[in-house]
Amino acid sequence: MVKPHALGLGGAIVTGVAAILCSAAYALFPNGAVEFFSFVTHKNIAAIVGEITWAKFFGGVVFWVVAVYVALFLIGWLHNKLAE
Repeated sequence: MVKPHALGLGGAIVTGVAAILCSAAYALFPNGAVEFFSFVTHKNIAAIVGEITWAKFFGGVVFWVVAVYVALFLIGWLHNKLAE
């Protein structure tokens, strides 16, 4: 049996750390970060990149942490239901 809360919480923590690191990389090295993420996504993201404000930073981190927690919690719950 999978513990849905533990699965969701673990994913949420990893997502939060990744979001903070990505935002820090962009804040410290904007051109390098845009080049890197353009390379990783195979798309020129320079046209869609905007200024990062504290509201956008916290809003983005909170959104992704909650979204990943909910998704992984539901995956764990569904896994347990299907494994019965």
